[in-house]
Amino acid sequence: MKVKSWPTKGLSIKEKIIDGIKIQVYADRPHSLREVLRRAVAKSPQKVAFIYQDQSVTYQDFGQRVDRVSTALQKLCGIKKGDRLAILFSNTIEFCICYFAITQIGAVCVPLNYRLNSQELEYQLKDTGARVLILEDIYGDRIQPIVANLTGAEHFFTTARENPEGLRRYDELEKWPETSFEEVDIDEEDLASIMYTSGTTGRPKGAMICHRNLICNAITLSHITDLQAESKQIIFTPLFHASALHSQLISAMLKVCTTVIMKEFKTQESLELMAREKVTNVGGVPTMYWLWLMHPDFDKYDLRSVQITGSGGAAAAPELIKLLAEKFPHSNLLMPADKQNPLPVPTRFPRRMP
Repeated sequence: MKVKSWPTKGLSIKEKIIDGIKIQVYADRPHSLREVLRRAVAKSPQKVAFIYQDQSVTYQDFGQRVDRVSTALQKLCGIKKGDRLAILFSNTIEFCICYFAITQIGAVCVPLNYRLNSQELEYQLKDTGARVLILEDIYGDRIQPIVANLTGAEHFFTTARENPEGLRRYDELEKWPETSFEEVDIDEEDLASIMYTSGTTGRPKGAMICHRNLICNAITLSHITDLQAESKQIIFTPLFHASALHSQLISAMLKVCTTVIMKEFKTQESLELMAREKVTNVGGVPTMYWLWLMHPDFDKYDLRSVQITGSGGAAAAPELIKLLAEKFPHSNLLMPADKQNPLPVPTRFPRRMP
C-alpha cells in the first residue's frame, strides 16, 4: 500500500511575528472573512454558491442577503465591532448568511450546538456575553424558558412565522431595505468566532478564533482536498462544528465553488443527493461511510463524479479503507490513521489501491 504525499506547488509561505513569536502564514491570503466573501462575489457573481433543498443561491444573491443582515444588525441592533452574536441553526442557508453577516462587520459569531439543552445553551450565551441570538424556529422551545435569564442579550430573532413572546422575526434582518453596512476596519488578528469545546473534562470552553486562523486553515484544507472552482462539495456534518464550518464552508467560499448543504444526514437521501448533484468532494465520519456501504441499494447510485472522499472525527478501520477504495475507485481517500493502520495523518491513497 503506497502513500501519496501532499504537493506544495503553488503555495507561498512566509513568516509573521505575533506577540514576539514567529509563525508561518500563506503569503497570498485574504485578511478577513469579509475579503473572502467580497472576492468570491466579484469573481463569479452568477455562479451557484449553494444548493439547499429547493434553492439555488448564486454568489451575488448570497452576498446581497449577507449585506442586508449586516446592515440590519448595525442599524436595528446597534452592533459594533467586537460584539458577540450567537446563532442556533441546523444546516441551513440562514446559518451561512448569518455567519458571514456577523463576521464581515467585525463582530464575533458564536455558533451554538443544537444538541444542547436549555441550561447548556444558557451557560454559553452568558459566558460569551452575546448581545444577539438568531435561531431556527425548531429550537424555540429550548430558548423560550431561558430568555428571562439572559439579561445581557438584547435581541432575539427566530425564523418562526409567529412571534413567540420575547422573540422577533428573522425576516426583519433579511428583508432590511438597505445593504449599505458600515465597513469597519478588520485586522486579521481580530476575533472572528468563538467555538465551544466538547467539555470532556469539565464545562465546555470557548475557543477564540481570529480571521487569520480561519483563512489559513481554509487554504490548507482546500489544498489537501484539491478543492477547485469547478468542484461541487457536499456538507452533511453540523455547520456548528469546525469541520463543516471552517474546513468546508469557508474553503468553498475561498475557492468559489458550489456547496450542497444537507439539512440533516440520512443515509438513502444523502446517496440520492450525491448522485443527483454529481458531487465531487465528500467529507464525513467513518460511521457515515459504513452506513452508505452497507446500504442494500448502494450500487444503484452513480457516484462516479466523486473525486475526494475524506473522513475525520475517528480513525478509519483498515477494512473501511479497503472497501472505500473498491466502491469509490475514481476517488482519492483522505483518512486519519490508527494503531492498526499506522499511516501518516492525513493519508492520501492512489486512485486505485493495489
